[in-house]
This record gives sequence, structure tokens and C-alpha cells, in this order.
Amino acid sequence: MSDVLKMKNERELKEIAEQLSQTIRIRTKEGNDIKRDATNEEQKALYNVFFSALFTANQFRENYNDTIKSVIKNNAETTIDSFLPGCNGYLSVYNPLDNALTEWAENSKLEQVQAEKKNWTDLLDRNVYSRLADCTSTKEDILPLTQAYWNGKLKNSGKDYAVEDALISVLELLDENGRYYDLTSDERDDILYEVGGITQDKELDLTRESEHRGR
Repeated sequence: MSDVLKMKNERELKEIAEQLSQTIRIRTKEGNDIKRDATNEEQKALYNVFFSALFTANQFRENYNDTIKSVIKNNAETTIDSFLPGCNGYLSVYNPLDNALTEWAENSKLEQVQAEKKNWTDLLDRNVYSRLADCTSTKEDILPLTQAYWNGKLKNSGKDYAVEDALISVLELLDENGRYYDLTSDERDDILYEVGGITQDKELDLTRESEHRGR
């Protein structure tokens, strides 16, 4: 699974590394682990490992995936084990780093989704937007909603979407708002044609019209 991490500046990376390096888990002879505050020397070692791992994730943010995440965590655990032999690297570094990277990815995804939603609704007429926000959208709003959803969200997403996907998403959104509309085949085709998608029926009609004019 691939994600895109939002870029963090050096100050943000340092703050996260600082937070993660405050505590440490030490192995005991009895086989138990003791969690305690890290000493200054331990904090320094933990900080360096965490910052290096976070910096690496930031460098690979556009191609970030589970494999890269796993490599970063494993390298960090191995490194701290060599720096601090008595430290439980899995509990002191691997797990906290996993949580930090997961939170980073989730927040990045949430911000991306919110930005996409903002972008497509910005294309709406004020009245259409107000009705959408108030859950009072009319059947006539389906066309401008589909146009905005297609042009502002799906068209340039880099994925293999069709105009019909935008129409389906709009109808689902309206349904969630309690505004269910059952479009006829002609109404559906008219919307797709207006937005930019030519259905087979419309394409046939255009061909027939062209042939008729040529006679």
C-alpha cells in the first residue's frame, strides 16, 4: 500500500524526535523490561536514531509505502541496539517509531482528502453550494455538482476515472444528505454529455444527426 507523506521541515522532525526520546525500556536479568526516563546520554542516542529515521521517511515521502516503513523501523531498532546494548530496541524505538510514522501518514491522508473536498466545492455556484451544505440540493443541482466534482477532483487525479464516476459519487453524496434522486436513462446521458462524457446512445445520436445533415 502506497501513501504520500506531507513534507515536514527540520524543526518539526526535531520536535517529534525529541518527544520520542524521553523514555527508554531497559532489559533486566530477570527477563523483564523496566520503563524509565532516559538519561542525557540515552536521550542523545535515542534522539539521533529517531531523527535519522524520520529524516529518511521525509526524503522518501512521495514514494512512501509499507516496505520503506518497515526498513526504516528495522534499521532504527538495529542501530539503537548497537548504541545501547541494554536497551530493548523493539519497545524503545521500533514501536514508538511505528506509531509516529502511522500518525504522520494518517494525518497526511486526512489533509489530502480535506484539500480535495475543498477544491471541488470551490467550483460551485454560491447557491448550489449553500443547498449542498444545507442538505437541500435539488435535482437541477446534480449537473453543476457533477461538473465541479469531475473538474475539481477526478479529472486531474492521475487515476482512470470517467465522468460517470463523478455522477455516481454526487448521487451517493446527495443520498447521504437525504436527497435521493432516481435519474432516467435520458437524464443520466444528458448530464454525462454536458460534463464531457459521451455515452454510446449519445454517440449514436450524434452519428445519426451528422448523417442526416449530410443528406
